[in-house]
Amino acid sequence: MKVGREWVRTDEKYVFFSPASAIEFAARSAGFVPDAAPRPAIKKGDRVRVTVHDADGDPWREKCMTTSPPFLGHDGRWRVFVLTYQRGVIEMLCDDIDLIS
Repeated sequence: MKVGREWVRTDEKYVFFSPASAIEFAARSAGFVPDAAPRPAIKKGDRVRVTVHDADGDPWREKCMTTSPPFLGHDGRWRVFVLTYQRGVIEMLCDDIDLIS
């Protein structure tokens, strides 16, 4: 997508927009949708604690590691991939992650 004769890019990479994402981007640019929160201070390789659910649906707190930097989901919320023992690599909301110091 071009805006003002320039391609839309983040982190020096071109951005792919689905039709729904393009409409949301246009609405956000026009001020109809509030801007996303600033990027969280989570980095790839950080040790974190997350809540996952076992096969019975019971919640389980687990220490794990992030496998990606935060990225902005189509809903405007920050997400990150984490490597868990029970479920492998899963996508989590950054709001649901606790950094381990």
